[in-house]
Amino acid sequence: MKYYFVLNPAAGQGDKPDGLEREIRALGKEQGLDVTVYRTTGRYDAERYAREVCAACPEEEIRFYFAGGDGTFNEGVNGMYGCPNAAAGVIPIGTGNDFVRNFSRPENFRSVAAQIGGEAVSCDLVRYGDRVFVNMFNTGLDCQVASYVSELKKKPLLGGSAAYLAGVVKAFAKMPGISGFVSFDGGEPVRRDLQLLCAGNGSFCGGGFMSAPYAELSDGRLDVCLVERVRRTTFARVIGSYKKGTHITEKNAKIFQYVACRRMELTFDEPTEICIDGEIETVGALTLEILPGACRILVPAGSEILKKEPLPATAISAGREAALV
Repeated sequence: MKYYFVLNPAAGQGDKPDGLEREIRALGKEQGLDVTVYRTTGRYDAERYAREVCAACPEEEIRFYFAGGDGTFNEGVNGMYGCPNAAAGVIPIGTGNDFVRNFSRPENFRSVAAQIGGEAVSCDLVRYGDRVFVNMFNTGLDCQVASYVSELKKKPLLGGSAAYLAGVVKAFAKMPGISGFVSFDGGEPVRRDLQLLCAGNGSFCGGGFMSAPYAELSDGRLDVCLVERVRRTTFARVIGSYKKGTHITEKNAKIFQYVACRRMELTFDEPTEICIDGEIETVGALTLEILPGACRILVPAGSEILKKEPLPATAISAGREAALV
């Protein structure tokens, strides 16, 4: 078995991961492991490197550990996607680190020993175009927050959750939204005017907002939360429940709508920014489709995928998009 640790020196506030590399090499030597450490040089380099490693090792068992944020992990998963003998782990040293919140004891992901002692488990992916993502899609207000965070985190004293809080405050002043057509599982497109829309394989985005509280990484479905255009005062009233994941209630049914589906199609009125695992793109339309069990991910010793409660009665089942009119 080969162990590849892919370190992103620009993750978070750009701290050089020298100490992490020393820990990796020392533990690898102690346990007699075949360890390679690689540092990325820019965006998509983790993806390129993982793809090249998989091509060079078509049969040997490969374990990747991507040290960075959710975007670095996204790149790595895209690089190894389709390689049956590869599994992907993440060491969260980024800004939001939302993917690891989908597991019990997420602190174990920062332990190299726990990572090496972990196991590979089946995980769903979401396909969009010729790429995949593992955690969360956002557009509208949430996406604008992520866009601001990418700039704010470069400033001193604004790393991690502080950058996200500042991004929320800045986006809240403008309250951007999205307009266009949405359809689920091949149903008729429905025109929507929304404050935001998120679609999760996992539950978390924005540095800990539980926007898709019933999503599990291996449940074979895409969980979509749609938020109607609202006044600032209304959004201020519900943002606390949105962060905690308690927003899907009968009381909030006019604001939040929750859909479980396998496929979602979006057509925007104009080119619109979207956020995929923390990274920003601009599109006019796209389709998201769940890929059950499409990837093997590495879960460190002592952690497991969190199990969620069943969907509440207020959630809309796949194919019932007409109920959103």
